[in-house]
Amino acid sequence: MNKEIKRHKRLNLFQRLFTGFFSILICICIIITGSFTIYHKQKAEATVYESINQVSLNNAQSISQAIHQVELAIASLNSDNSGLQQKMLLYNNDVRSLISAFEQTIDLLNNYISIALRSFTTKYHVYFFADPSYEMFDKLSVTDIETPSLDGKTWMYSNTKINDTEWYKLAVEFPNQNHWLRLDSEPNTLCLARSLKYLTVNNSTVETITLGVLFIKMDTFWIQEKLDSSDLTADTAFLLVDNSGQILYTSQALIMNDAVTKDLFENTHETFTINEKEYAMNLTSVTSELNLITLIPLSQLHSNYMRILSPFLLLLLISLVAGCVCSYILSHRMTRDILYLARHMRTKKLTLIQPEQALPDEDIQLLYQNYNLLVEKTKESIQKKLEYAEYQKEMELNLLQAQINPHFLCNSLNSVYNLATLHKEDDIAAVLSGLCVYLRYNVSLPNIEVSLQQELDMLEKYISLQNFLCGNCIFFDYSTQTINPAQTKIPKMLLQPLVENCIMHNGGSDFIEISIACTVDENVFRLIVKDNGNEKDVDSINASLNSENAAQNPEQKTHGFGICNVHQRIKMKYGEQYGLHYMLSKEGGIAANINLPASVAVTRPDID
Repeated sequence: MNKEIKRHKRLNLFQRLFTGFFSILICICIIITGSFTIYHKQKAEATVYESINQVSLNNAQSISQAIHQVELAIASLNSDNSGLQQKMLLYNNDVRSLISAFEQTIDLLNNYISIALRSFTTKYHVYFFADPSYEMFDKLSVTDIETPSLDGKTWMYSNTKINDTEWYKLAVEFPNQNHWLRLDSEPNTLCLARSLKYLTVNNSTVETITLGVLFIKMDTFWIQEKLDSSDLTADTAFLLVDNSGQILYTSQALIMNDAVTKDLFENTHETFTINEKEYAMNLTSVTSELNLITLIPLSQLHSNYMRILSPFLLLLLISLVAGCVCSYILSHRMTRDILYLARHMRTKKLTLIQPEQALPDEDIQLLYQNYNLLVEKTKESIQKKLEYAEYQKEMELNLLQAQINPHFLCNSLNSVYNLATLHKEDDIAAVLSGLCVYLRYNVSLPNIEVSLQQELDMLEKYISLQNFLCGNCIFFDYSTQTINPAQTKIPKMLLQPLVENCIMHNGGSDFIEISIACTVDENVFRLIVKDNGNEKDVDSINASLNSENAAQNPEQKTHGFGICNVHQRIKMKYGEQYGLHYMLSKEGGIAANINLPASVAVTRPDID
């Protein structure tokens, strides 16, 4: 036992804390090392993505230059200065003129289109489907668009075989626009369709001249030659897509459906998953209609990262294991006595505690002594706080009772005074009598509870005064069949603010109907105040009642201070589960439910 005590004395609280801080320092060093490793990985990834962006940009520019030559040639051809229409009109309904027109038209297309195409590929075919309005249309040959080989030739055809195809309809619908596509039957070709139209002025009249539809097929081998992936991985895939997400060219056989293609084109992240394989992705614009997508398998990039990170991860794992073991041992030695005190505090609450055995550490002994002193002080403080809370609750009840809005009494007195001054009638005496009774009831010594019958009697006087002021437009009734109102005690002035609220917020109707009903069940005694006013947002009213500052804001205008006063008085007197709650009445209008304990109500002897 003495050896155990001496062993404890060798490692005092300061030394144990110092050892703990030292372990934390080691962990911090490990975290810094790991953070540096992560930073290095992020920098490497940034370098890879930067390389991908640069390669994609270079490839897109290379493809764009070739496509731009073709589009520029077509744009030049689609002009009244090209002479295409004049060449086509040389036909004079004889064989020689037909041959001449064909040859000159083909020569013109070769000058504009074929020269541009031959700069990057020789495997192409140019189709020109003349507009049916030309006389030579019936003399043109009919072709199947998939039949001719890509032999670098240009020819004119009739459109009887292709006028129902999707690309032909699209070209006719949107003339002078380039429509890139790929035929399903020829996946290794890239096609371009465009309807040639231009405007001309004839006798001060602007006319639209339709020449026909130009269709170009070209082998996609030239795209592969312009794609440079030397700085990327061997499995890099390149896709040429249009703005609708349709794939026009792919360098590798990727299994993709329309949904995957659309998601790929609309993807806004740097990674994408295809067939459960994750790729690094880059989308670069080639032209206004075409985009180049570069996909690199992340598995190859991750394998390179792991080879670099493996030594750091191994070191980090070993350090974490060693740190966990040291932390566990040191924490146990440091907190054994403190945990005993904590268990006592959880189970026995505020009671004095003595250690199970002699404590060798003076710091721990001081902790126990101070805890016992704190328990004694806390008990004294709790007792004083309970006494103060009871006193404060009584003061708050008196304050809330005194905060009833006196505006009605002032208005009534002014009205009576004006009536007496102007008319000098004897019936004012009756009004004064009722007003004096109501005033005496309102400002009398604050009896916290009155009988329900007293409250109802005062409400009848209040309604009669209001009818005097507004011309007998208020109808008031109540029902107390299930309870004895003379023996049922409720807080004073509990119903008047609710009735006043019904009158003030009646929505401008010609008459006001107010009724009060009583219900009692096992747990709750309810006083229900209904009116016939316009339906309101009861959720907003209830939210206002339950807001934290509802009782501290006497100028709140949303639903009146009086009803908040009623709600707070009920909760303070009977508990948080009781109070005021608004709901829509089935008959129309608003119903204010005052929920009080069932013990408040005294039922009639003849009612079960």
